[in-house]
Amino acid sequence: NEENLIAFEAYIDELGFKGVLLLLAIQIAQVFIAIIPGEIVELIAGFLYGTWGGLLICLVGNFIASFLIYCVVKLFAKKYMIKLQEKLKQYDFLNNKKKVAIYLFIIYLIPGIPKDIITYLVPFLPIGFLPFIAVTSIARIPSIISSTYSSASFLDNNYVMAIIVVAIFTILGLLGFLYREKILALIRKNNKEITNENKEEWVVNMELILNINQYGYSAFLDSKADSFVLGLKGFCAGYEMS
Repeated sequence: NEENLIAFEAYIDELGFKGVLLLLAIQIAQVFIAIIPGEIVELIAGFLYGTWGGLLICLVGNFIASFLIYCVVKLFAKKYMIKLQEKLKQYDFLNNKKKVAIYLFIIYLIPGIPKDIITYLVPFLPIGFLPFIAVTSIARIPSIISSTYSSASFLDNNYVMAIIVVAIFTILGLLGFLYREKILALIRKNNKEITNENKEEWVVNMELILNINQYGYSAFLDSKADSFVLGLKGFCAGYEMS
């Protein structure tokens, strides 16, 4: 109903910046839950804030959510590892240091391939958080713009263009979903075999994170306390000499 859409848009406009924060929170929740299609949020973003405003909100939401997930996995890796083991095997080709950025770009570029779950694997991959965000954000842009542009065009009564864009990316999304296993298989084939050295390094990375969580922050705080005591002793010794 067009009247309901206009009324909803007017309500969001009345919220002002709170409306942006609300949509940002929805986008963050979508990435956290991972199984909810991101296109829904992107369509809403485009409808409310236009093509470029919606794109910006979605990218910022993805960044915040990815950062929070990264921190959570780092802190509670031991708890998550059991659930992540199968996913780690499924995406073992991402342990290729030289090609991990390319593989991530391909996965995030093609619609229909489940990708938000990969965010939970980042601490175990041979790529830093900022490079991961840079690569995946650029790869997300075409898909996000297709959604935000479609809904913005629909609002501007440009129904033909909206339908064309939605149809194209719906077909691409279906193809990506239906052939996701074949696409991943092609990537694995291109990756050839992961060397034993890389496998061992990945295991070491996981064990290191698990060990950090096993001992908790008590060891970290103890080391900081020791440093503080040594520093305090040095300060006192210097003060006495003066």
